[in-house]
This record gives sequence, structure tokens and C-alpha cells, in this order.
Amino acid sequence: MAGRYTRRWFASIPITGRFYIIFAILLISLAGIVFGALRAIHAQSEASADFARVAAAYRSLDRALGLQSSLTAQLQGADGAPGPGSKDLVSALRSQLEATWALPARLEVAAITDGLRQPAAQYLQGIDNYLRDSTAGNHASAWVFADLEPRRAAFENALREAMTRLHAIQQRVEIRVLAEADGASLVNTWMIVGALLVAALAALLLWAIARSIQKSIHDVGEVAQALAAGDMDNRCETHGSDEVSALARMINLLADTMQGMLTRLRSEAARSSFSNQLVEALEMADSEAEADRVIARAMGTISDVHPMELLLADSSRAHLERACAHPRTGSPNCPVESPYSCIAVRRGYPQIFPDAEALNACPKLLGRMGGALSAACVPVNFMGRALGVLHVVGAKGKPPNPEQVAQLTALGVHAGNRIGTLRAFERSQLQASTDSLTGLTNRRVGEEVLANLMAVETAFAVVMSDLDCFKRLNDTMGHDIGDRALKLFADTARGVVRDRDHVIRWGGEEFALLLPGINAERAAEVVDRLRAALAQAHLLSNTPIFTASFGIADSTMARDRETIIRLADEALYRSKQAGRDRCSVADPQLVAPLGQRRERDQGAVVDITQVARGT
Repeated sequence: MAGRYTRRWFASIPITGRFYIIFAILLISLAGIVFGALRAIHAQSEASADFARVAAAYRSLDRALGLQSSLTAQLQGADGAPGPGSKDLVSALRSQLEATWALPARLEVAAITDGLRQPAAQYLQGIDNYLRDSTAGNHASAWVFADLEPRRAAFENALREAMTRLHAIQQRVEIRVLAEADGASLVNTWMIVGALLVAALAALLLWAIARSIQKSIHDVGEVAQALAAGDMDNRCETHGSDEVSALARMINLLADTMQGMLTRLRSEAARSSFSNQLVEALEMADSEAEADRVIARAMGTISDVHPMELLLADSSRAHLERACAHPRTGSPNCPVESPYSCIAVRRGYPQIFPDAEALNACPKLLGRMGGALSAACVPVNFMGRALGVLHVVGAKGKPPNPEQVAQLTALGVHAGNRIGTLRAFERSQLQASTDSLTGLTNRRVGEEVLANLMAVETAFAVVMSDLDCFKRLNDTMGHDIGDRALKLFADTARGVVRDRDHVIRWGGEEFALLLPGINAERAAEVVDRLRAALAQAHLLSNTPIFTASFGIADSTMARDRETIIRLADEALYRSKQAGRDRCSVADPQLVAPLGQRRERDQGAVVDITQVARGT
């Protein structure tokens, strides 16, 4: 714990700041050492200077005492007269004293030397008087000499006392000089010890800084290795403000960014996986009902708590009908009636409503069972055209999350593409297999149905029909009337046959009936009912009256498609030859050569009342 606290304390200081601290410590230590040395030198210098000044004053007084002794010796000669050099000695003495007083000295020494001024002045004055009297009368008077003697004694005593005191001061200062020298030696010793201690402290601080930097870099390196290994939850400690902590913060920021990117990539991968599975499942749906079941299963995958439904437009695109709902939570029962009554369809992108009672919420969310709710609506489009909407509801304030909205959007896109494709394919198949005028199956599909009937080896009958005198009807009444006649015959034939039977427009005014499970005799009964129903249909419509001729063959007469068609066609030809408005059953012995064409005659007008009575 203490080590971590130390590292955090170090980490709070920038690396350059740590070196600045070491430099400051070294500088302060060096300054202390230098200051101590200078103080010691200064003290020793002051003591030496004091000693020199005291010694100079003592020597000066010693010289003055010597001059005084010489002067006294001359003044006390054998003849009692001053010697020839007395004046010079007095001048020298006076100069020596002046020099002594002029010397720089401490207060104590100056006080001692200043104490000589009065005795010296008195003595010198007495000397001057004595020398003057001696010069004037060749012999000084007794009273002048008597006055000089006490002054000399006082001066010498004062001089000797001053020298004694200076000697004492000199000894004391000498002791101080020696003490200061010993102190300087001790200071030198402490300077060496201090320098060693400062060096050791600097080395210790450098080691601590290097250790903290190494530890910080090691921790950052471990985190970087963990991040490189895929542990995106690992982070560096960033307690400090140094360069390594700044690097750690940058690594943490990079890790946060990478983690966000990985989260988005995982989310996109999950959505991509969902979309891929959804696309594959929808591709295996061959009908719209199968696609609706796949969509319902996808709703269950997206959420287990949100009711959902898919509303699709009908063929008129004016009404929305529920195609499927969530298999467990059920349908939210949206009351929207038409595609463009839905705001999501009008805007063309998903709409999220966190609160159905909000001012800008869809009004169709109000008044639902269960109270206030949230909702999401995703438009379902195909090639820019609205097919419907995915409607999802949840608790108030808890709409589908962004991930679920993305999945719902993918579901809406892929569901729209598949349902639109199936509807387009169904329309194209219907257009390819249906006659546009009558709505009957066309000849291509009829031939496929006939081939299937023959492949399963089941009993069936083939009826070929041709409208009588249709060319005359077209030429005289116009093509519009001819088209109405064709549609009337097609509608009548569809109303007569069973659901399993097939009415086919074979071409022009020719029709074919494929009747599974019956023979030619029963097929003739179907034809008779058709002829009667056609006569009744004329009574109820304003279409000009026309009749039809029929030829019948069944599967017992031939086992290949071309032959059975030729048999029925030949029977139809015989009905035409026999007077039209009748049916004939094929006779395999009377089959005409392949490729022989029937001739169209003009025919006569038919008595429709007799046909209606069945006569």
C-alpha cells in the first residue's frame, strides 16, 4: 500500500518536474555547503584580521616603548643635559604614537590606545618644555625636570599597562583564531560528508524516479498487451499528471474507442447474421403465406415482450389487412385502414413514439387497451411502392431499443422485397398462364395440364369447342361484340364445370375443356349442360345470339397428347359438318391426316328458343 501511495505521489509529478526537484535539492545542498564554507572562512578571516590588528597595535606600542626608553636614557645622562638626538627621538616617538592611533582596530583595542592620548600628550609637552629650557639656558631648570619626571612615569606606566592589556587581547584572539581554524577543519569534514550525503540522496531519488517510471511503463505495457490480446475491459490507472499517466489516458481513450467500435461491429454482425438468416428463410418461402410464417418467427426472434403485427395492402392498395402477428405476444391491433393513413408509410422511414400521449405521437395510438404505451412503426416497401407497415408496441417509455429498431428495419426491407417479389411473380405467372380477355387458362398451360393428366395415367376427357359463325359475327357486329361473345362463353363454361376441371382458351374462338375422372359419355352430358346454360345466358344478356360446336375424346382412345387432341378436333369437325350447335364423340377409326385444317362455314341463324328447350 505504501509503495502504491509512493508511486501515486511520484506519478502526480511530471517526469521533467522530478528531475527539476532533484536539481533543486542538489542546488540547495550545494548552496548550504558553500554557505557553510564561506561562513567558516569568513569567521577565520575575521579572527585572523583581529589578531593581525591587535598584533600591529602591540608592536607599534612596543616600538613606542623602545623609543621612550631611549629618550629617557638620553635625558638622564651624566651631565644632566639632553643628548644631541633627543629631539629626533621625541619626533620619532610622536610619529610612532600617531601611527598607533591611526591603525585600524576593534573597539576594545581602540579604547586601549585612545587611553594613551592624554598621558602621551602630557609627557610630550613636558619633553618639549624640557628641551626648550635646555636649549635656552644650556641646562634645564630643576623644576622643569621635576615636572617631567612624573609625566614620564605616568606615560610609561600607561604604555606598559596598554601593552599588557593588548597582550591579553592578543592571546584571546589567538585562541579564537585557533578555534576558528579547528572549526574550518570541521566544516571541511562536514562539507565532504554533506557532499557524500547529497550524492547518496540524489542517487536515491534518481533510483526512485527510475523505479516509478519503470513501474508505470510496465503497468501501461501490461494493459496494452491485454488490449492487444482482446481484453477490452482492461484499463490503466491514471492517478498522476506525468507523461506516463498522459500516455495511459491516451491508451484508455483508445481502448474506449476500440471497445465502442467492437460493440458496434458486434451489433452490426448480429444484425447481419439476423438479416442473412432472414433472407435465406424468406428465399425458401414459395408463397406469401409461407413468407408470413417466416416473418412471424422473425418477430419472436427480435423481442419476447413486444406485441407486433405486419399489415399489408390488398390488391387495391386501398386497405391494410393483418398478414401475421407475433407468435407469443400477439397483435397490437392497430386501427389504421389504408397504407397512406400510416405516418411511417407517408414519411418512408421508421417512426418511434416513446409516449403515445405525447403531442407529436400518432393519434391512432390513443385509446388502446392497457392504457398509455409506446410504439414503433416501420414501413414495408417494394421498389419504392408501399406494401404495408410493421407495427410494434411496448410499455410507456419503453419502445424497442435501437438494436431492435435496426432488426425491425431489416425485417421490413427484406419482407417487402420478398412479398413484393412473390406478388410480382404471381402476377407474371398469372399473366403468362391466363388469357387476358376471358381470364381462362391459355393454351400453353392447358398443354402442360394435359401432359400431367397423361403422366399420372388417370381417366380424363378432352372437349374441343368452337363458336359457330364467329367470323361473320366479328365482321358484321364488330370486334367489341366478338369479344363480348368470347367472354360470355368463357363465363358460362366456368359456371358449368367442376372446380377440378379446366376451361382453356385454345386460340381465337376455339376453347378446350379438360375433364379429369370422366369418359366421353359423361363429357357429352357436361357439353349438353353447357349448351343449355349458354342458351339461358343469351336470354339474360344483350350479346347477339351465337352457338358452339363440340368434339369429345377421352383417355381410352389414345395415350399421347397430339393424338387425343386430333381425335377431339376431328369430332369437332364432324359436328360442324353435321350442322353445328352439337357435339360429336371421336372415332379413332375416322381420324383425319395430321395437319388437315377445318373449314369455317358461314352457317345459318339458330333458333335459340329450341336450344333453350333442349330440342
